[in-house]
Amino acid sequence: MNNAEKKNERVLVFGLDGAPYELISSWLESGYLPFLQKLKKEGAYGPLEVSVPTISLLEWPVFYTGKNPAKLGLFGLGQVKDPKENTPLTLANTQLIEGPTLWELLNKGGISVGVMNIPATYPPVPVQGFLIAGMLSPSSSQFYYPKNLKSYLREYRIGIEAEQFGELPDKLIDKSGLLEELYDIHTKRVKTILTLLEAFPVDFFIVNFKELDELQHLFWDSKKTLLDFYQTVDKSMEWIVAQFRPTHTFVISDHGFHHAEREYFFVNRWLEEKGFLERTPSGKLYALVHPILSQFFKGKVRELIPARFKTREKLTSLAGGMINFHRTKAYANVWGVYLSDIIKDNEEYTKYKKLLRKELESARNPHNGEKIFKKVYAREEIYAGKYLHKFPEFITLPNPNYLPNPVLSNKLFEPRVDKPYLEGAHKSATEAILFTSGEKIKKGCHLEGVNILDLAPTILHLYGLEPTPEMDGTIIRKMLIDKQVNLQKKSTT
Repeated sequence: MNNAEKKNERVLVFGLDGAPYELISSWLESGYLPFLQKLKKEGAYGPLEVSVPTISLLEWPVFYTGKNPAKLGLFGLGQVKDPKENTPLTLANTQLIEGPTLWELLNKGGISVGVMNIPATYPPVPVQGFLIAGMLSPSSSQFYYPKNLKSYLREYRIGIEAEQFGELPDKLIDKSGLLEELYDIHTKRVKTILTLLEAFPVDFFIVNFKELDELQHLFWDSKKTLLDFYQTVDKSMEWIVAQFRPTHTFVISDHGFHHAEREYFFVNRWLEEKGFLERTPSGKLYALVHPILSQFFKGKVRELIPARFKTREKLTSLAGGMINFHRTKAYANVWGVYLSDIIKDNEEYTKYKKLLRKELESARNPHNGEKIFKKVYAREEIYAGKYLHKFPEFITLPNPNYLPNPVLSNKLFEPRVDKPYLEGAHKSATEAILFTSGEKIKKGCHLEGVNILDLAPTILHLYGLEPTPEMDGTIIRKMLIDKQVNLQKKSTT
């Protein structure tokens, strides 16, 4: 493909953050989303497999690098680290990303890019085109490139600020007000897109509507509220397509969604019961005192807990010093279970690994017989890379009813007490969406087995650029009309 042909190629990617395939499919059958319905009719579609755990700060770097988490050194919310390390978590950001991104490779191939609101793109890196960083970017900072973009972003909003959504006392959460905020964020985002695409003509554009993720967290039980917002987004995509005039359009999500978890499963307490974990003396003292204190404050605990501590994951640090790692064989965090260093160089390692997997796969709630985990993966079964040794031996995909909690409690289960205003979650939602159409895409092509890793190589291929050898994904050739798109001789590597 020569330079002129590459310039004629215009790829547009919409990210519908958290859009679940089953729900979207049911709405399409009812004719509720006409733009997406047209895209499905005129192109290829299907469920999109994503990485585990299903977290935006992990999935989007996997998408835009085409590399699995063990090559990136990312796990959960950020940089992979052993939970017993008493160090702060470094959230996923551009400074942690190793290797070229999709937009860097496109730039190298002579393609200008526009990137908006993709998670883990802060701090912004220079590109030929423009880049507006996504979630967790400080709105008071320069979260965009180039500098002269500032005048176009006076009304633009990245998303709901943390103090509005996650840090207020429960009784002060105004969900109707938050819904209005989400509509305002979306309206201003679309307005900014239309203005920027006119002022900065680019050959490739991608935007993520993160507001959909926040919407589903808040209103999962109200499908009418969800549909109304999705219909607004459906219309917005139609407007953007009309202005950008793409040769190929992709609509993707980074994970699905499900109802909020109903109970905590205290996984380290479970490991203790199974004989894999031992407490320190202070941990044993806590086990004796906690039931007495709990009974004394029964009915008042909710009011006494500061808002910032009501998220159980924030209580993880309070378990520090309670686990005797010199005598513990296995311990856990939210995302998986680790085997201890005391057996890693021991011939017992294989024995304990087999035993631990068997126990994890058979773990059930004794009160109702429900399995705790939908799937248990050995790390080497799903990932490969130089950081693999830092990952937990087993990566767990929980039953949607249960939220694994690493706090060393005296109970195995407990009803969720934090953030009762949240109705949706996605820790078990591995089925995302993929809809695409264009000049080189087969019509009515139903896709199966496509992974989020495959998207970056496929987009490069449409521009006549070769995926890099380090990419784990492959070109989705089964949906292409011309499987022999001529690649330029000069590779992106």
